[in-house]
Amino acid sequence: MVAHLCFPSLWKEAISLLLSAHSVGIVTGFFIPSAMASETDGPPGSIALAMSLQRLGVGVEVGTDTNNIGAICAVEESV
Repeated sequence: MVAHLCFPSLWKEAISLLLSAHSVGIVTGFFIPSAMASETDGPPGSIALAMSLQRLGVGVEVGTDTNNIGAICAVEESV
């Protein structure tokens, strides 16, 4: 269960850390060999988070493996 992660104090601390950061790294994406495709929710969420943080003046680096670069680039180009 992840219920223990939903305490308001933890969210406040996480937001405080993000807003005081000068730069962050976001790692996203995993390849699904049986489908020969990348997962579909991590890359868009990561790019949305990265863009939001950049607008707040935080430096952002997004990382993934070679199988997911196409998905990350496609999302980035679509926004």
